[in-house]
Amino acid sequence: MHRTTVWTRRPEMSKFWENFFKFREKKKNGIETILLKIPVFQELTPRELKTIQRILHQREYRQAEVIFAEGDIGLGMYIIEKGMVHIACKNEHHILAELVEGDFFG
Repeated sequence: MHRTTVWTRRPEMSKFWENFFKFREKKKNGIETILLKIPVFQELTPRELKTIQRILHQREYRQAEVIFAEGDIGLGMYIIEKGMVHIACKNEHHILAELVEGDFFG
C-alpha cells in the first residue's frame, strides 16, 4: 500500500501536549530542508523556521484517500514530505496536477 506524508498546521495545544510531542523534533529536521525549498520560507531566520516547524503536524494518508474535496473551505497549507498527491476535478475525474515531495498546496 502506498502512503503519502503531508505536513499541515496543527491546532493550538497546551504546554503539556507540546512537551509530550517533543519526541518528533528529530523528524522536523527533514521538514526544515523541505521548507527551505519553498520560496515563501527561504528568507526566514532559523528562529522563524523553528516557529513554523512547531505549528506543523505530520499526517499520513492512504493511497486514494481524499485530503479535501472541491468546494471545501481551506484549512491550511499542505506540504508533501513523501509520496504523491493528485489534484483532480470531482465531476470529471480528470487529474489537473500531480504533486510530489517538496510541493505544496492548499
